[in-house]
Amino acid sequence: MKKNEVQIGRTYIAKVADRLQTVEIVRDRGETTDYKGKWKHDGWDARNVATGRLIHVRSAQRLRGPARTAPIINTRRVRVEVPSEELVIEYDMATDMPCAACGGPNMVLGSLGNRTHMRCRYCGADSST
Repeated sequence: MKKNEVQIGRTYIAKVADRLQTVEIVRDRGETTDYKGKWKHDGWDARNVATGRLIHVRSAQRLRGPARTAPIINTRRVRVEVPSEELVIEYDMATDMPCAACGGPNMVLGSLGNRTHMRCRYCGADSST
């Protein structure tokens, strides 16, 4: 991405500690001068949606693109509505729940007790139900 495409308050997919995570841009750190007097952009403060921690996004290259909205979770079924199309898809949460970060398909890694652990095939984000 480019720095003029980043908007405060929007959610993006970002590389955080070698993993792709959903982050929300909280504030712009502005522009400062370095020791040689050249202007440089100081980045953004962002909040990791999964953990709630604040991170410093130094450049727009760390952002992969806008994140899709998370699906609306019902008791046993998930209904995902795509706003630009007239398509409504229902998923069974136990087997084929879409990724909350990018909406891609999840592959089941395994089960431990009553929790099913999955990993997105597109962005690599881990989730469990």
